Amino acid sequence: MRKFTIRFLFAGAAAYVGYRLWRIEPPHVNYTPNPARDYDDAMARLAILRALEGADVNPVCRTRALTHGRRTLHAIALFHGMTSCPQQFQRLAEDLHRAGYNVLLPRLPRHGLERLSTAQAELTVEELVVTAHKSIDILHGLGEEITVLGLSAGGALGAWCAQNRADLDRAICVSPALGFPGVPPWSARFYANGLAMLPNFFRWWDSDLKEAIPNPPHAYPRIASHAVAVMLRLGQVMALQSRRDPPGAESILVVLNPSDGVVRNECTLQIVANWRRHGAQVEVFEFPAEWRLPHDLIDPAQPAQQVARVYPLLEGLIV
Repeated sequence: MRKFTIRFLFAGAAAYVGYRLWRIEPPHVNYTPNPARDYDDAMARLAILRALEGADVNPVCRTRALTHGRRTLHAIALFHGMTSCPQQFQRLAEDLHRAGYNVLLPRLPRHGLERLSTAQAELTVEELVVTAHKSIDILHGLGEEITVLGLSAGGALGAWCAQNRADLDRAICVSPALGFPGVPPWSARFYANGLAMLPNFFRWWDSDLKEAIPNPPHAYPRIASHAVAVMLRLGQVMALQSRRDPPGAESILVVLNPSDGVVRNECTLQIVANWRRHGAQVEVFEFPAEWRLPHDLIDPAQPAQQVARVYPLLEGLIV
C-alpha cells in the first residue's frame, strides 16, 4: 500500500509539472482600450507616462514623441528590442518625422536603466501588453491613420497589436522574436514555462567581452533568462491566437532578415500563414541575404551596421 501511495504521489507530481510546462497562459490583462480624444489628450497621457518613469531611467531612453504640434495624417509608434531602449529608433524616428509623421517612442518596461541592471528579470508579458495598449491609445490622438512598428521583441509586440487591436491601421513587424534558433517550435512552450519556473540567470551577448562589448551605451550587455521566457511565451500566445482568430489590424507587413541568427523566421512565417488562412492582408519583405545584416539592423550605434542601405528600403515600406 505504501509503495502504491508513493507511486501515486510521484505520478501526480509528474502530471502537474507536465501540465505546467505545456500550458500557455494568455496575458492576464484587465485593460479596456481608451483612444485619446485629440492631440492635447495624447500629449497629456504621454506626460503621465514620462512622469512615472522615474529619475533612474537613462535620459536618452525615456519615452518621448517627435510631433508637429498637432494631429497629423500619419502617426507611428516604434517599439524597441529587448535589452535596448527608445534611443535605438531615434534616427529612424527623425526621418519619419521629417516625412510628416508624428512619432511615438515608448520605453518598454524595465529597460533603459543602468547597463547592468537586473530589472529585466522581472519583466512580464502583461507589462508589455499594457505598454502596447497605452501606446496605441496615445497614437489615436496623434494621427488619423496609426501604425506600430517594432524590432525583435518589439516586433513580436507589434504582432500582438496586429492580432488584438482592430483599431490599428497597420502593423510592421521587423525580425519579430516569435521563436529562436535551437528551440524547435514544438518545444517552445516547454522552454517558455521551464525558464520561467527556474531561477533567473543572465547570459552575456559576448561571453568574452561581457560588459566591455562595443554595443550601444544605452543597451544592456546581457539578457535575463526570464526575459527570454517572456518572449517565448508571447510567441506561443501569438501562434495560438493566429490559428484561432483573424488579426484585427487592417494591414500587416512582416520584414525578415534571412541572415538573422537571433530569431527563428520559421515561427514568424507560420503565423503569417495562419493569418492568411483567415483572409488577412499580410505582406512579407526580405532583405537581401547577401547583405548579411546583423539582428539589430536599426540602431546606427551597433557594430557592423548598414543603415545607409537598410533605412531607404525600410522607410520606403513605411511611408
